[in-house]
Amino acid sequence: DRFVLRSFSPPHTIGGGIVLDVQGRHRRFRREDIEELERRQSASPEEMVLGAVQRRFAVRTQDLAPELGLPGSEVQSAAESLAAQGRLRRLGELWLDAEELARRLERAAADLRAQRERDPLWRGKDRAAWRRDAAAGVDARGAAALLGELAAAGRLRLVGERVLPAGAPSALPEDLRDDLRSLEAFLAEGGLQPQTPAQ
Repeated sequence: DRFVLRSFSPPHTIGGGIVLDVQGRHRRFRREDIEELERRQSASPEEMVLGAVQRRFAVRTQDLAPELGLPGSEVQSAAESLAAQGRLRRLGELWLDAEELARRLERAAADLRAQRERDPLWRGKDRAAWRRDAAAGVDARGAAALLGELAAAGRLRLVGERVLPAGAPSALPEDLRDDLRSLEAFLAEGGLQPQTPAQ
């Protein structure tokens, strides 16, 4: 949008310009702020949408149009074009930065594998904790859809409310199961009473 500044009395035109950021913070003459505004001034709708999503990782479709000052149909078209290029990812009402999503998912998968290696008996990460680490900014429904998709693709396993790394066994290893059976037999034979000194 364009604007004109006029003085009240006497009525003179002082200047004018173009609104580049309708929800921007107060800007001074910092070099990075000026460069960002210059980029926005010459940016295509696709570049504007991509920049907005990259700054926030996950943005609702209905928030993009007023933020960018573009018609909703233009924002939708640009976002869909970026998704077709693999640069954005749609998850329900959210648009996500595809590169940042891939990085977060890889970090989360590495974290799951490392935890499982440290503790073979580890029961997995709670879904809410996984969402906080891998999909911060994504609502619960979107995170659940993402988890289901990753599980279907074999990138992780879901066991109840827990998230495990892909390939994690659902049962204990055979040697631990043998130890558990021995312990159960010992308890069945002696009961839960403490042993006497003679025993």
